[in-house]
Amino acid sequence: MKQKTLEQLMKIVSDAYDVDDADGIVMLYHKWPNGDHEDTLAKFVAIECQEVAEGEDNKAAAMLHAMDNAVDELTRVRDALYNVA
Repeated sequence: MKQKTLEQLMKIVSDAYDVDDADGIVMLYHKWPNGDHEDTLAKFVAIECQEVAEGEDNKAAAMLHAMDNAVDELTRVRDALYNVA
């Protein structure tokens, strides 16, 4: 199976992130990472996916691993806030 390019993967990520409003915000941060597109989570997703994919043969697997780690970290933060809210 042919591996997807970074551009193809970033399009998939952006489409998944933008389910409700389909504005391509992750792609904006992918193409213009220093821009202020008013969504810091989208910026994190774009930059993290790009950075972990760099130099990897299986870019999708590297991105998946990074997003799994991010979900775990965000879940711990949410749980800590839940306990004091």
